[in-house]
Amino acid sequence: VLEDQMHDEAQFSYVVVKGYIAGAENVYMETMEIDDAKAYCNSNARCKGFTFSGPHERPEDEVTVAFKAGSKVAHDMNWVSYVKESSMFGALHGAMQLDEAASPAVITHSFTFESICIVFALSLSAAFICRRRCSSAPTRAGAEGLNIT
Repeated sequence: VLEDQMHDEAQFSYVVVKGYIAGAENVYMETMEIDDAKAYCNSNARCKGFTFSGPHERPEDEVTVAFKAGSKVAHDMNWVSYVKESSMFGALHGAMQLDEAASPAVITHSFTFESICIVFALSLSAAFICRRRCSSAPTRAGAEGLNIT
């Protein structure tokens, strides 16, 4: 049982956002600790994240958690939401409205293997494009050798 729970915990990373998940159906609601909430959300495909009232991202006591089928977060300093990283774009869209850009609501974000691979692939393609452009441009010495006037 513990091994299954550890597998579920490792399944998703979460983006922690100050605010509540808005406009999404409740999947389930229960009072529990954050680690138990992550395990439940990991095991439920409909759960895109969970939200609870309170100023602390990792409260010491149990909190009443609402598991949500959506991931758009409305900025509110009195709420905290954990959004599955696979649903991250909805959370960031909700957290980073233009009028709130001066004080971003995103608290933490852990890098995953997928995000590191994406950065690597983009860097590699940029280097390839730059190398190709540099190698196709004529050199100054080559242009002088042609005696172009």
